[in-house]
Amino acid sequence: LQGQVYWRAGAAAQAISFTRQALALEPKNRANQLLLAQMLSIMPGQEQQVEAANLLRELAQAKDQEGLKALEVMARNPRLDVASQHWTLEQLRQHPLLDDEGRFAGWELEKHLGARDDKAVMRDAVEFFQSSDLARKAMAARWLYNQGHPELALELATPPDTLANQDLFLDRLDALALLKNWAEVEKELSDNAPLSQTLIFLYRARAAQELGDPARSAADWDRARAAAATEKGMLSYLGQYAVKMGLYDEAKKTYTQMAHIQEQALEGYTALLQVEARHGTNAEILETLKQMTVDLPMQPEPKNDWAYLNLLLNTHVDEAWHTAQSLVQANPQILAYRTTLALGYLRKNDAVGADRVY
Repeated sequence: LQGQVYWRAGAAAQAISFTRQALALEPKNRANQLLLAQMLSIMPGQEQQVEAANLLRELAQAKDQEGLKALEVMARNPRLDVASQHWTLEQLRQHPLLDDEGRFAGWELEKHLGARDDKAVMRDAVEFFQSSDLARKAMAARWLYNQGHPELALELATPPDTLANQDLFLDRLDALALLKNWAEVEKELSDNAPLSQTLIFLYRARAAQELGDPARSAADWDRARAAAATEKGMLSYLGQYAVKMGLYDEAKKTYTQMAHIQEQALEGYTALLQVEARHGTNAEILETLKQMTVDLPMQPEPKNDWAYLNLLLNTHVDEAWHTAQSLVQANPQILAYRTTLALGYLRKNDAVGADRVY
């Protein structure tokens, strides 16, 4: 468990170390063997790659769940030699526990091997899932979309099924969007669409923008934000979507609205600052930080950030210096606050005072 925590935190060396310790305690634990192999397989070192390959090959010999997952990892390893790729594909096809994820991995590997036309391989997936339940259809349609075949995803995401399953409906909208069929996207967004009001207005806003109607798009963005205010987590989703689409003004408006909701204020302000840092001005950042100090008076970080940025810019030096001084008095153990105060002394041409802070 500790190894997995480190892995998710991006600390690969510690993750591998703890997983090895777990295996030393239980050398025959196949789940931990698989976990170690997955970790090693994406590490850059040749020695780690060889160890991962040996572990996976050994695991794949057994016709159990770990063996299947080992084959899936092997199938998606671009560094696997051609002979091993063919062996892996054959083992996947014959595996008694083969599941949908295994099928996807097999089709991806077959596509990579290039023995058949890409579209012909992907069409196998369409035919296989055509009679599946809606949840599996939605999963397969999303996979086809991610594989770069939105036109095949549309063969699975078809009305009236899309009206009965939100994921499948979203797959259809995204596939149509990728194909630039915005008129059809607008048409799909009728009142009986299986989406929240927030998402309906969001897609309408995107369609209007793409169809050359920025005024209608802006109005639908406003409607989306109004609807999202009553749906938990949706303002954050809207902001992330706006950033992803490069609509930074809409992202700023969305995060500003979040910042004015007490329980979402810190998250909203933090996200707003991230957007402004990349796509805004120093004046915007300073204004946001100043407002944070008013709305979140118990949070010391915005005060420090406001003071530090002003000192970097050599503006409001006296006020920033006094702010830094009060932060250091309250939190003498925090280096960041002492650094801000030291910079304040330097701005006042007092290098001795800066040195004394440290």
